[in-house]
Amino acid sequence: MSTLCWLCNQETLSKSVQLRSKKEALIQYCGSCHFEFFSHENKSLLIGDQLDKTRLQSAGLDIPKQEKDFENGYKQSQSYIQEYLTKEDIGKNILEIGCSWGYFLKAVREFGAVPYGVEINPVRASYVAENLNIRCEADIEKYHSSAIKFKKIFSFYCLEYIKNPIDFFKRLFDLLEDGGEMIFITPNLDDVLKDIWKNKGYQDFFYDECAIAYYSSQAVKSLVHVLKKEHDDLKETIYTQQGYSFYNHLHWYFNQKPINNNSLVGGDHLSEDLRQVFGAKKDKISLELVKIIDDFDVQYRKVIEGNDLGNQIIMRIQKNDL
Repeated sequence: MSTLCWLCNQETLSKSVQLRSKKEALIQYCGSCHFEFFSHENKSLLIGDQLDKTRLQSAGLDIPKQEKDFENGYKQSQSYIQEYLTKEDIGKNILEIGCSWGYFLKAVREFGAVPYGVEINPVRASYVAENLNIRCEADIEKYHSSAIKFKKIFSFYCLEYIKNPIDFFKRLFDLLEDGGEMIFITPNLDDVLKDIWKNKGYQDFFYDECAIAYYSSQAVKSLVHVLKKEHDDLKETIYTQQGYSFYNHLHWYFNQKPINNNSLVGGDHLSEDLRQVFGAKKDKISLELVKIIDDFDVQYRKVIEGNDLGNQIIMRIQKNDL
């Protein structure tokens, strides 16, 4: 019996891939919308606090302590606040799907908006509710039953863990107020390091046991196309962004493994670190080297993003005013 695509309902093919945990697994591939997904269940792994073990520990990376994890996430959240929130969001309800320890929600509250969370991991959900005093539910149904509406709904690296994405987004769309917006970031299936560099170490690192859905830009557009059949009052912006630098890719080329530094998800500080090596000096040669590093990395990312190969897919869906 064939397996149908979760997005376009077309027949899929299966292929064997190696997971980050070194296990072998069958993944379904849809040639129509360029989408890949696993059929296995992952909910018990997420509830059982196994994500960091499959995502980090199985790849030889350190699992940060809760305090450090929160600190790193809070620092990264500042860029999201600057990028995606405006003065019109002050006093408005903001929801984050997969809020982990609540570091982004804390930043949302400090910005002046009203934060709400969804987190399937009971330990982290309890921390958000009890330590941060922010409402946090295990799923979105509690928000439906309370008839609350949100100005913006965020999800950073969570879409890949969600089964039945069409139904999920339909439910989320109903939670948006008129003029509200959903902003999702998810890994790109069309990753330049995996598909263009064809780095074997990264290919064996790419698929995580807890993540069950991998989107390309084409797949995200297919998802939105289905949503528009029921909700013609939406408009979307979809693009890729390259968070990791050329120097990170060189590290993969020479070492076939990730850098053991969990301070930034989806990107790195390598180019900044290299600039500091030369930038601390003010002599002519050092300044010229800084410019070469900057210019090359900018052009490298520009080529990647121009071909929809950035490691992050940014999806923004807005519900038009009636």
